[in-house]
Formats: sequence, structure tokens, C-alpha cells
Amino acid sequence: MADRQFLLNTMSQLRELARSDEELLAKAREHIRVGEALLADAQVRAEATLRALEAVETRFNSLVHIPEPDAEAAPTDADRRPAPVVDLIRACLRETREATTSEIIAHVRRTRPNTKSSSVNPELTRLVKRRHIIRVRTGVYRLSDNHDEGVLPIV
Repeated sequence: MADRQFLLNTMSQLRELARSDEELLAKAREHIRVGEALLADAQVRAEATLRALEAVETRFNSLVHIPEPDAEAAPTDADRRPAPVVDLIRACLRETREATTSEIIAHVRRTRPNTKSSSVNPELTRLVKRRHIIRVRTGVYRLSDNHDEGVLPIV
């Protein structure tokens, strides 16, 4: 008799869970239907916007001729970015073996004339911390013995 009552209670609870799950499924299906409608609407708007943009671009290009860039053309000086300060520091130390802070700053300024010493000094400290260069004594630096570009990346 106890088994029968247990089974009846379990069936009742499972029926209630099944009803609850059906309600949740119905709500989820409704959300999906609404989402699909919103997606379809957004796709129509996006396509219309792209068509309008193409029409305006075509009209604009017919009024103002802009020559296409020549893929074969070499970059001009204006297109080139100055070398990063850290690369200029390494280049200086490769050339001179050892250099003072002022010599390094002068070397950097030959390539990047507007560079301030306040942007070189932190790079020197960072390179020393990462063991890319060695501080021989105060204000004097050289490349580390195991320094090899690409092996010790700067992060």
C-alpha cells in the first residue's frame, strides 16, 4: 500500500513538472518567434542601408573622381612610421657596444627629432629589467651577452 501511495505522489509531481515544462517550452517558442521576426526585420534594414550606401557612393564617385591607389607605388616618407624608440636604442648599442644615456638619446633624436628624454629613459629601464641590455654603471648601457632580437621579446 505504501508503494502505491509513493507512486501516486511521484506521478502527481511528475505531471506538475511536465505541465510546467510545457509552459516554459511555449514561452521559449514565443521568444524564438519574436527573435526571428526581429532578425528578419534587421536583415531587411541592413540590406536597404547597404543599397542606399552603394547608390550614394556611386553618385559621389561620379561627381568627384578619386584615383585608386597604385598598389605598386612605394610608400612615401609620410607613409612610413618612425622606428620605435626601443629599436633605436638597440641599434645604437649594436653600433657603439656601450653608450651613455645622452649618447643613446642623441642617436634616437637623429631618427626621431622630437623625441624627449622622458620617453627614452623608461625604455632603458624596461630593457634592463627584461635583461635585453645591461646597465654597466650609472648612465652607461650595453646589449646583454645573450641578447638576440626575436628571442627576448618586449612586452
